[in-house]
Amino acid sequence: MKTRFRRTAVLAAGVGLLALLPGGVGTAQAAGYSPVGALQIGVHGIPAKVNRGTTITMVIWYRQTSKDNAYPVLDGLAVGTAANGTVNRAARGFTVSLQSPVTHRWEKMAYNGAFQDYEATSGVTFKVTPGYWEHLNVRLTLAANAPEGLVQIVPLPMEGLDLLGSKGQSVDGYLSVDYPIYYTQVK
Repeated sequence: MKTRFRRTAVLAAGVGLLALLPGGVGTAQAAGYSPVGALQIGVHGIPAKVNRGTTITMVIWYRQTSKDNAYPVLDGLAVGTAANGTVNRAARGFTVSLQSPVTHRWEKMAYNGAFQDYEATSGVTFKVTPGYWEHLNVRLTLAANAPEGLVQIVPLPMEGLDLLGSKGQSVDGYLSVDYPIYYTQVK
């Protein structure tokens, strides 16, 4: 079963309610499934201030705590300008690339206007074992015309995933998640 957390998490982040969510809300939860574990996320490499025309290289660390193996089908990054308590997602001025955890090649992430984030699929399946920290290398390039001011960055690793039990069976459940929100000041 594919689980997708994105829409509710990104919308909640946009209005500042993300920290109040009891966990990721996805299609699995809407169908009455229960959480079978959590997705824990942390990032390093986001500076407090950055100039336009600069590339930020960050590392997104994550692990899942279910007893089952997870197979990511979608990774993403939400980027937007933050002002007056609201977040405006815009593709203008930002380019995002992800280093595939399997091929180790950098691939440009496409902007998805429907969910207002950047997403990538490596096209290669890999297993995320329970309890082990994994990482994604991500580059965020701010063009010369990138908006100035406060920019919000929300890492979305394993934004879509399959959970499979020890015998390869699909697991009815989802990973709860509270996506962390990071900020940088663009000059």
